[in-house]
Amino acid sequence: MPSPTEPDPVVVALGREVQRLTRSHTATEERVGELADLLQMLATDVATLAARSGPDGDEAVRPWLLTTDAQLAQDDLTDLVEWLTRVWLRYPDAVLPSCWLWHPAVVEELRWVRCAHREAYHEKHGTWAKVGDWHDRQRPGVVKRITGYAGNCELREHAEGGAQRRPAPQVPLTDAVSIIARSWATMPDSQVIPSELQVRRAEQHDDAHHRRRA
Repeated sequence: MPSPTEPDPVVVALGREVQRLTRSHTATEERVGELADLLQMLATDVATLAARSGPDGDEAVRPWLLTTDAQLAQDDLTDLVEWLTRVWLRYPDAVLPSCWLWHPAVVEELRWVRCAHREAYHEKHGTWAKVGDWHDRQRPGVVKRITGYAGNCELREHAEGGAQRRPAPQVPLTDAVSIIARSWATMPDSQVIPSELQVRRAEQHDDAHHRRRA
């Protein structure tokens, strides 16, 4: 039997076991926290992949002009740059102005024709008819439109004071949306007469629009 001044071996053993269990419990809690973080990351990745893919696992149809996910936008552009190098610029009549990234419409055109190229050569869904359509119609159409959008543009035009440094285009006369909607829904045979102010604003918009086109 231990003396009064010596610790009881049973108590010592129990204390050590409590310490061991405490350390084990702490380590388990830390591991559970790590697993929870990992599961959250996986869930985010799955959600991202689901947003990018259609129901059969193929890439979903997404417009570049409506992109709000910065990482997704960067991934799209990285993929597009590689494809432009390997495919688009191999054609002698390919159009790619140096300021193409500064033209959202050009990026949209290049991205959809890139995706159409991938679909045409898809191992399951691709057909020679799609390949022919891409070469005969889709690619030449994009070349023609990019030439019209920015064929003679250069990056300097986007610098401070350049011709391309203008506010983003605005939809004209949006204040008339409610009255047009109400009139169409309730009196489809009637005609909404624009006010003089709306006519002047429309003329200003048309003048600015035609100057940009000139």
